Amino acid sequence: MEYRKIFLSGKASYIISLPKRWIKRMQLKPGDLVIVEEENSKLIIYPKEIGIRYDKEVSISVKDYDMENILREVIAYYLSGVNKIKVDFSELDRKNDVKDFLRKIPQRLIGVEILEEYENYILFEIVLDDNRLKINEILRKMATIIKSMLQELKESLSESNNETVRDILSKENTVDKLYFLLVRKIKTLLNQGGKDEVEDLRDLLGYRIVAKSLERISDHIENISKSLLNLKEMRYSVSNDIKEIISDVITIYEKTISSLLIKQINEDIFKTCYNLKMKCDEIILNVGCENKTEMINVTMIIYSLKRIISYLTDIAEISLNISINKKLKD
Repeated sequence: MEYRKIFLSGKASYIISLPKRWIKRMQLKPGDLVIVEEENSKLIIYPKEIGIRYDKEVSISVKDYDMENILREVIAYYLSGVNKIKVDFSELDRKNDVKDFLRKIPQRLIGVEILEEYENYILFEIVLDDNRLKINEILRKMATIIKSMLQELKESLSESNNETVRDILSKENTVDKLYFLLVRKIKTLLNQGGKDEVEDLRDLLGYRIVAKSLERISDHIENISKSLLNLKEMRYSVSNDIKEIISDVITIYEKTISSLLIKQINEDIFKTCYNLKMKCDEIILNVGCENKTEMINVTMIIYSLKRIISYLTDIAEISLNISINKKLKD
């Protein structure tokens, strides 16, 4: 936070200066128009022309063979909204090792393509029209995929096999890609003022938390599928209990996502999530310890289901906050 002094210009106009760093970030220049809106006691200023692009090329200089660190840095720039990322590995000897790894990055990030590939560097270009992407559309895609993952999880209790697990893994990777895309979109909106998509910029923080919660839910579905694969056999009573919990999770998941997308409060979600956690605890108490493999894997499954329920509670809280903000605006 910083303070700006108000000056009198002529007899009827008051002026304040705008922060230089904001002007640079918005890529504004003298003569450009900004929109000024009043919101209660606040004055909101944002560029008239929405659609700022970070066309400058950023460069990553690779010093070692820590591939995961390279990936983290590429993702960080991707999320920040830049459109060209050059990865320079000229100082390394095993250049082909780095190239082989970098060539796989477009498979992990939506809209990323290799524009140039030379002996000492690879240049990525992000070919996305960020202004055409809508938060609700990306959220809806994530939510649809995760719902199908939950349904496959339920079906796999009847016949767990490698094919089901591979399918869930593939969908989990797609959810990760959509998560990165959504975070990029949210950061772009924050830089642009976000007035086209959200009524209150504070809602973007909520959507950021929702995005992470959905991504973590998909991670836990993956963990559950792997635990089911480790269980060659499971007692019918335990399997039936878990299947019932997953069915309940699917139902409350649908209500939670619907509440988020239509921005309406559904307070029953909180009570249902609490009751589901209690049912999970009861299953753990009934597992017993005769079969250690069953006990370990069922415990891991129940832990992941409880985490999924907790993330659904978080999403419901965000939905509540967004819907209240909307009511206060109306």
